[in-house]
Order: sequence, then C-alpha cells, then structure tokens
Amino acid sequence: MKHEFGIKSFFVEVSLTMFLLLTNVFMGFFTHENLAQQDSLIYRIENTLTIQNILIAFVAGVIAYIVIQSIRK
Repeated sequence: MKHEFGIKSFFVEVSLTMFLLLTNVFMGFFTHENLAQQDSLIYRIENTLTIQNILIAFVAGVIAYIVIQSIRK
C-alpha cells in the first residue's frame, strides 16, 4: 500500500497534534486551579493561547509528523 504524503497530510497531522497539546494545557488550568476562582473562561483561554504555547505545540507537531512519516516508511 503506497501512501502519498503532501502538504495536506502535513497540515492535518500537525494541526491535530497542536489541538491535542493545547487542549491538554487548557484542561490543566481546570485541574490545577479551582474552577470557582475569579478567573473566567476567556481569561483561561487567553492564558492557553499564548505565542509560546502555540510555538511549542507547532514544533511538537512537526516533530511528531517527522517521526510518524519515518515509521510509515
């Protein structure tokens, strides 16, 4: 079975990895902090979607893509 890997595959796999990592960070706010605190949902989303977190998620997504492609070969 031959797989075609292109920009679409790269985008989907990196986006999925970024989504999973960022939701993990977001859920960390709810497990490490009390939900009844003053912090609103918007505040927590803003703290999750920082440039640093997005950059870390993107780099991890690219690394995951490279590892998955090397395993498939």
